[in-house]
Amino acid sequence: MRFRRSPTRWRRTSSAPELVSQNVGGVSHFVADLGVVITDAVKRYGKNGFKPGDVLVTNHQAVAGQHLNNVVIYVPYFFKGELLAFSMVRAHWIDVGGTSTGFGAGPEVPDPWQEGLQLDQLKIYDGGRLDGTLHRVIRDNIRFPESSLGDMNSQIASCKLGIRRLDELFRKYGRDTVLGAIERIFDETETKCRNVVARLADGVYEAESLTSVCGFTRK
Repeated sequence: MRFRRSPTRWRRTSSAPELVSQNVGGVSHFVADLGVVITDAVKRYGKNGFKPGDVLVTNHQAVAGQHLNNVVIYVPYFFKGELLAFSMVRAHWIDVGGTSTGFGAGPEVPDPWQEGLQLDQLKIYDGGRLDGTLHRVIRDNIRFPESSLGDMNSQIASCKLGIRRLDELFRKYGRDTVLGAIERIFDETETKCRNVVARLADGVYEAESLTSVCGFTRK
């Protein structure tokens, strides 16, 4: 996740971040809204509110945009003291508390408090130090702490791997070259998308699907 550059300067931190890359073969909609997470985090903490060693967690629907089982872990990346990007992983936890496990919300769940534990842009690690209180709150409010906390630790490890890989790129090629390559990725992606849309005939396109949840079938 990277703050997008304007033609003349890097945008201010209030600008919407953009997704630079994702895993090959992944589900696009699962990570497409991650920029909203960073936008909200920057509003809350300020761009200077992050430091090396921070690890943040959120699943709040107003921020992460999905059901509470889809938990986002993210880590800021600094190069020579400058915050340049975030490494992020969203994963589905088997349980986050609430009235049921697995899927989480169904038509019988009237509000998010019954859906499960809400984690709203919290630092599970602050400057490299584990927040033991937050860790216990998560552990004590889910049915399968070993599974869900194992997922969390895996996400943290994946984010840190992303940070190391980013650091290798920036150290090898330099700040301007890497950021220029990111801009090239954005430009080429936009061109490819526009070309695909241009091949579509003018008209009205419709689609529908069926979703079956807890015995209820809805269009």
